Amino acid sequence: MKVEPITQPSGNPDFNLTGGPQAIKGAVNISDVLKNKCVTCHGSQKQTGGLNFETPISDAQQASVLERITTKDATRRMPPKGELTVTELNAFFQAMGVPAK
Repeated sequence: MKVEPITQPSGNPDFNLTGGPQAIKGAVNISDVLKNKCVTCHGSQKQTGGLNFETPISDAQQASVLERITTKDATRRMPPKGELTVTELNAFFQAMGVPAK
């Protein structure tokens, strides 16, 4: 399964959900998180909620993703089966240019 870089249409020009040059040594690569936990439902074959991590996503979609992966509400949380680890969450924050929680 190939995951293409996802670029932010505005703002941080280094935004890249495939863990481009800004990746932190020893950190989880965002492309691994996406492949293992996201693209089954949000990839080229299926776009649940209209979200495809294999194409550019909008600022609004980024905000929604951050809200859904960090919510304590189990009915809204993504992925639906289990929470992301702190390391996986930090990979999202880093890729989106958001300070780690």
